[in-house]
Amino acid sequence: AVINLLTFLLVVTGFVYTFFFRTAAGLEGYVDALYFTVATVTTTGFGDIVLPGIAGKLTSIVTMIIGI
Repeated sequence: AVINLLTFLLVVTGFVYTFFFRTAAGLEGYVDALYFTVATVTTTGFGDIVLPGIAGKLTSIVTMIIGI
């Protein structure tokens, strides 16, 4: 189940990054695409309070995945 979840997240992240990287405001790299995907899949939303930078987004991603 864990491998299926990770595979799904990586495939969807690749899709988001490939098709929306140039057109989406605020999508500056792969980590942003991964953050968007995980926040959407886990239904935690995007909130006004976020951890800054790539390290903050990676921390949020790990926390959301562990919470599943």
